[in-house]
Amino acid sequence: MADERTAAHPVGPGAVRLERRLAGPVERVWAYLTEPRLRATWLADGDLEPRVGGRVTLRFRHVEITAPDDAPPERYRDTHEHGHVASGVVTAWRPPTLLRHTWDDGDEASEVTFELREDADAVVLTITHRRLDTRAAVVSVASGWDTHVATLAARLDGSATPAYWRAFVASEARHATAFADRAEADGRPAGAATLLALDAGRHQLRYRRRVAAPSEAVWEAVAEPELRDRWYPAELRFQGHVGGWARERFADQPKPLPAGTLTAWEPSRRLAFTIEADPQTDSASIRHAQSVAIDLEADGEATRLTFTYTFGDRALAASVGVGWHACLDALVAVAEGREPTGDRGALRRVYDAWFVGVEAPEAPDTPDTA
Repeated sequence: MADERTAAHPVGPGAVRLERRLAGPVERVWAYLTEPRLRATWLADGDLEPRVGGRVTLRFRHVEITAPDDAPPERYRDTHEHGHVASGVVTAWRPPTLLRHTWDDGDEASEVTFELREDADAVVLTITHRRLDTRAAVVSVASGWDTHVATLAARLDGSATPAYWRAFVASEARHATAFADRAEADGRPAGAATLLALDAGRHQLRYRRRVAAPSEAVWEAVAEPELRDRWYPAELRFQGHVGGWARERFADQPKPLPAGTLTAWEPSRRLAFTIEADPQTDSASIRHAQSVAIDLEADGEATRLTFTYTFGDRALAASVGVGWHACLDALVAVAEGREPTGDRGALRRVYDAWFVGVEAPEAPDTPDTA
């Protein structure tokens, strides 16, 4: 059975954390996290590009880290016999104390953080896995890390490794019971953003909504100033053609933000604009270049809306994530003919749990949106 000391616990919606003291030194533990040959002995083989923006590949072969007679649960038999590949992008790299990377790509990407710190003659490993979609995923991921880290601990101190699947099944039952009454073990709420890591240190928040209104009505709520003012907290105006300007001004700011440029203007289908970086601004959210895109797709009498916000400073992900989430809730309400409502405090707790990383402090007091 996995050591009880490795038990994970929820740290927010769709987020779990595990902490374990390991035999050091820290450089050795770091090697087991980052070098494919060593990582394969407790987790998965696969290349890792040692830089922010580098690719990560994890090739799981559970049959190679457990006893020959350790039979997997039926639902994992194919994974056990044929393996599984996950991939992602490095989002933090600070040897030998911090590694963070996404887990899988696209809208379903989660993110895992590994922290190491020396403590007397041991090394404390903290693993935080965020942005898990469902309670079942939270329990499964917690149990997986619980069992894999028990295997890592055995590799490091030279003791016998656990039979992986027997330990996993016991851990899963234990975590399912422990998390049963923990609301924070629930996964992603409807309409929440996915945070994606792009090349060159850029990041993207992506939201998907289904609006109970035709695309023409949604476009009107996006494009018409009178309706847009009901869901967006600044005065946002467009020159309605590709290459035209996009101008934004918040009531509490002494001057307008830098003008942007429309890169798409297709009524009832797509609106997109970019805003160049302004290194001299007091607003943290526009010290880096940013872009916004709203895509609409008819779905019978409804509309599928995809919203993407691309930006440079990951430390702002929680703050701008909350802002755009609230704006989109209000946009959907306006398009459907309802009055906008919402609780930003509850949203902030969710986004903090997902997006505020170990090295990224909460964003400074700036407007919640771009």
